[in-house]
Amino acid sequence: MALQDMKDKMTGPIVWGIVGLLCVVFAVWGIGASPLFGGSDPTLVKVGGAKITQTEYQNAYNRSYQQMLQMMGNNFNPSEIDQSRFRQEVLTDLIDQTLLQQYAGRLGYETSDASIYGYVSQIPEFQDNGQFSPQAYKAALARSGMVPQQFEAQVRQALRVQQLRDSVVATSFVVPKQTAATWAVLHETRDVDEVLFSPSRYAADVKVSDAQVQQYYDAHKSDFIAPQQVKLAYIELSQTAMAAAAKPSSEALKAIYEAQKAQRFTSPAQRQASHILISFNGNEQKARETAEAVERKLAAGGSFAALAKEYSDDAGSKDKGGDLGWLSPGMTEAAFNDALFGLAKVGDVSEPVKTKFGWDIIRLDAERPTHVQPFSDPAVQAKLLETYRSAAGAKEYDTASTRLANLAFENPNSLDPAAKALGLKVQTTDWVTRKGGRDGITAHQAVLEAAFSAEVLKDGENSKPVTIGPSDQVVVRKLAEKPERQLTLAEVKDRVQRELTTEAAAAHAKAAADALVKAVAAGQPLAQAATAAGVKVTSLTGLERTAQKDPTLVTAAFDMPAAAPRGQAPSTTVVRLANGDYAVLVLHSVTQPKAPDGGAQLARVAQGYSQLLAGGEFDAYRADMANIVRVKHEKSPQNDQDDSHLLE
Repeated sequence: MALQDMKDKMTGPIVWGIVGLLCVVFAVWGIGASPLFGGSDPTLVKVGGAKITQTEYQNAYNRSYQQMLQMMGNNFNPSEIDQSRFRQEVLTDLIDQTLLQQYAGRLGYETSDASIYGYVSQIPEFQDNGQFSPQAYKAALARSGMVPQQFEAQVRQALRVQQLRDSVVATSFVVPKQTAATWAVLHETRDVDEVLFSPSRYAADVKVSDAQVQQYYDAHKSDFIAPQQVKLAYIELSQTAMAAAAKPSSEALKAIYEAQKAQRFTSPAQRQASHILISFNGNEQKARETAEAVERKLAAGGSFAALAKEYSDDAGSKDKGGDLGWLSPGMTEAAFNDALFGLAKVGDVSEPVKTKFGWDIIRLDAERPTHVQPFSDPAVQAKLLETYRSAAGAKEYDTASTRLANLAFENPNSLDPAAKALGLKVQTTDWVTRKGGRDGITAHQAVLEAAFSAEVLKDGENSKPVTIGPSDQVVVRKLAEKPERQLTLAEVKDRVQRELTTEAAAAHAKAAADALVKAVAAGQPLAQAATAAGVKVTSLTGLERTAQKDPTLVTAAFDMPAAAPRGQAPSTTVVRLANGDYAVLVLHSVTQPKAPDGGAQLARVAQGYSQLLAGGEFDAYRADMANIVRVKHEKSPQNDQDDSHLLE
């Protein structure tokens, strides 16, 4: 069956967020970097025959930033984000996505309409009662910004890239000896003694002079800079804050009902079908003969489900007895559609029908008549009211948005005219740096870029409206500014003293730990050396790799040589823990159990190890692609901050 024949009759877009939830391919590589829909905006990078434009980069940046904001919620703190690194990752991801698409094209990977139909029909957002629904599909597309042809093209590209990835990943394997060795290493345990030296123990003995403070301050002045700060005034226009539209007249709802009845409130006649597809496979006549042989077996009383499983070339339906689910007129290509809807009654089977995919034998399994929900249905009334109010609210918001932009531009030195005209309140923020705040409007990167733009910061004018949500925007202006300045020694003296004390105490702790290691290496028993140092020994018996302890300690314990040479002291090491303590580790014994002969646990180890190898193999394969598909940087992405280093 052809997906294109179905899609050609539908219009509308689909949300990036929905697409991101639909497929692992999209989750890994994304679909926003498609080179199909370029514009006249500047080209940043050329990847083979494709271009990554400034608009694509900016869209990808905005999507990634919003996804991070949504994922972290109240824990989101822009100040903790390395903007340079984040921007580089966005650009690198776009290059990788486009590289994979280009390489898949060069190798001739293709995705059939049938494969796309099989994929799309399984998406829950496009289903009704577990079956693909053209109405649900059309409604989902109509809710956002991508036309079906674009969606199809990007699904096709993603599936092609998945084929490319599978061609490498699916070939990875491990032999039983590797699995057994991996299992033994993963389940290895170690008996380790731990001795802790905490810097806090030595802090009281550290004396920091004024001269040391002055010397440290002079050598690290660049570390003591108060960043530039601004305090903002702003007005916010939000559709959700607007009053709901008054209840419309019955005539207004009736007009909406009549306009949308066919699309939203009519369930067309549907037929549930099963089929047996005999693909041409380069020989149409032989396929026809096979189809006729299957037809004779059906006529002789053969089981349709059994014959579908034996003969059908449709991998998506053969194991389900050929079941295709419920189909509406126009969902399939003309020949298949005419044959299915030409069957007289449930149970009838067609003769072999020639389609673009092969010879199809079709059985009618069930029928649903056309059903129209009446205007008086309460559920219909609720949907109509929601549609009216949504449209009225969107129209009011669009009108207000235009007025906001005009008033902010016409009165660049004040927010009051726009606030008064639109019934908005002028609000203020706290002091904020370029790194932003934890909540409120200053948690949005777009607001920060506007706040520190020349227009707002230097010229003192209103910003252009800044979008911070689907139907939410703000206009900001500078209320006050604190320029970047050098902090004085008096302001940072306590901080410098703390840092010097911490450094000195840590040095004392490290020296004590090193001294203990030397004593053990010289042959002194650990317990005796620890007592002399005034610390205690803690035995970590049967330490596992998954132990709930400081990861640095566990890693160090398993990195130590398994056995010391005969006649020498045991393996020792010193490691700095996350809390700042120094730990001396002394390894006594290693236990590596024998792997079981089989079972689910060993199978999981084999699968995990195989996936690890597969990931490494694909990374190497992808790196080699860059030697074949040329990647050429044309221009740095345009940001308020200098991002030229992204292309180094």
